[in-house]
Amino acid sequence: YYVVRYAPCPFRESTSCMWDAVVVGLGGVGSFALRALARRSPSLRIIGLERFHIGHDKGSSHGGTRIYRHAYFEHPDYVPLLKYSTAEFHVLQEEMKRPIIEQCGNLIIERRRKGRRSGDTSSSSTPIIDACLESASRHSIKVELIEDQKQLSRRYPQFQFHRSHVGMIEPGGGYVRPETAVQAAIDDARTHGATIKAGITVESITEVDASQSDGHVVLRATTEEGKKEVVEARKVIVAGGPWTGHLLPQWSKYLCVTKQVQAWIDIGRLENTTNAEMYDPSMMPTWIREENEEANDDQISQPMLYGFPCDPKSEQPTWMKIALHGRDDPVNPEDHIQGSRDVNEAELDELRVAAVPFLRNIHPSQEFIHAKTCLYTCSPDDDFLVGRPKGHRHVVAAAGLSGHGFKMTPALGRALADMTVDSKTDLPIDFLRPSRFEG
Repeated sequence: YYVVRYAPCPFRESTSCMWDAVVVGLGGVGSFALRALARRSPSLRIIGLERFHIGHDKGSSHGGTRIYRHAYFEHPDYVPLLKYSTAEFHVLQEEMKRPIIEQCGNLIIERRRKGRRSGDTSSSSTPIIDACLESASRHSIKVELIEDQKQLSRRYPQFQFHRSHVGMIEPGGGYVRPETAVQAAIDDARTHGATIKAGITVESITEVDASQSDGHVVLRATTEEGKKEVVEARKVIVAGGPWTGHLLPQWSKYLCVTKQVQAWIDIGRLENTTNAEMYDPSMMPTWIREENEEANDDQISQPMLYGFPCDPKSEQPTWMKIALHGRDDPVNPEDHIQGSRDVNEAELDELRVAAVPFLRNIHPSQEFIHAKTCLYTCSPDDDFLVGRPKGHRHVVAAAGLSGHGFKMTPALGRALADMTVDSKTDLPIDFLRPSRFEG
């Protein structure tokens, strides 16, 4: 190994090349952490290291679109992070003059069902929408509840609603373009003095004098050409996505990586479609349909189905994207990227079976024009891990975003930057502390 020299050395008060901070992984969280660090102070010597290329499709920050929303059924405590992040996406869009965020609304669809307690048939329940309404009430988010199937069908003719379906529309929701957002955050960080290096695989992270305030961190890495390097830093942010368990072994038992599938339909090829405009964001919101517990005659449960309108600002303006959220298909991320990442026909059939009863004009042999895999890194409770891993003093990390984190990457990135510089943040992330698992 030799000490890496990507910027003028030596460091100001040292005879070695010591960075103030290194960000490992430049996907959603890492790119925004690097941006937040760079904007804090131009005097900080910071570098971002990415194993692949910026905006790659091997992890969790790709696919053209990601839903954003604020009336959050997962937990009301996420809402301040959501609001902060949406505002930052708009700031970045305005500053960089790039199409990053699109407001078209978000529609949650859920079946009203009988009470879940054994023998309880006295009440109906919509637990997901009820949780959305709780977040909306607590944080003053504008939403509209639609409890009439006919009204839902009139307003959203793209879907086939069941007689027991209830809908909730949040006008302030929509979608973010992840690759555009990541590249914009990286470019903004570079403008503010950050160094970016792609093609660098970090193999290990070791603290030197971890118990001391003046300790530092040693990262051993390999370049694309196979050259061994050592990077030294006062502070390190780990945003390794599916590879975090390798970089931080003490977190590996809390992180499960799963393979997800997303696919696109060309609405120009749909049968019986006379009004292609109804798939435009001006007429169609992003949407989430609850987990289908009555998917077929065999009573096989299906994950949540979600999707997007066509994106007129993309290179494929007639493609409509749909996906399943939370497929239970564990994978080793290293095996995944080394093997074929093609979506197979059985996986596409999963999507067809879920989509056909709900999306109008979709038939059982529906052709997908394109499909991609995506990796979720899930925690035991599906909430994030954000903070300082046990045994570390100079390393902070975020992981376990569990398939719902990209919409909060500006907040998570800033929180990690705050903890790196100030050892604390004013963003409300206490409920995401890794100590809830580490003890």
